[in-house]
Amino acid sequence: MEKPQEILVNVGEFIGKNKMPIIYVGGAVVVLVVALPLLKKIVSGIKGTPNIANKNILGGLVVDESKTTISDQVAKQYAEQLLMAFGGTTDEGTIKEIFEKINSEDFKKVAIAFGLRTYDNLNTGSPSGVLWGLMDGIMGKTDLDIVAWLNLELGWLDWSTKKAVRKVIEPIGFVLN
Repeated sequence: MEKPQEILVNVGEFIGKNKMPIIYVGGAVVVLVVALPLLKKIVSGIKGTPNIANKNILGGLVVDESKTTISDQVAKQYAEQLLMAFGGTTDEGTIKEIFEKINSEDFKKVAIAFGLRTYDNLNTGSPSGVLWGLMDGIMGKTDLDIVAWLNLELGWLDWSTKKAVRKVIEPIGFVLN
């Protein structure tokens, strides 16, 4: 077994011989992990909050309890998980995972539990609270339901997640752009 000092020397030699490939790989990782999600947020921020016709879907939702597979408590948990997934860089994996577990009637429960949540145009999502919330709402904010949030948070790169969401919401008349 090599001594730690020998390992460090070998690693140093490897890095010295392969500087450019390491920089290219590191740059590619940064682009994939940071730049693409950031670009998505910037583009949606420039577009602003669209005029969404179904700004409040809650008034007309009637849940057929005989077709639900989740309790009201689970619906509340999913609603909170979705809000967390919308915050910062959108967590498409969590959104897809939830929508693969529920049916259309379950979605109605989740939508009711989600209610109307404040969408901050500056943060393109939940108010951040940064600088004691001084910047929150500076570019406007709107109370939106879960369908509006989904339309704002999921872009064209999120086709796999959108497919799972559409499967649940379109049979009950909601549209995901």
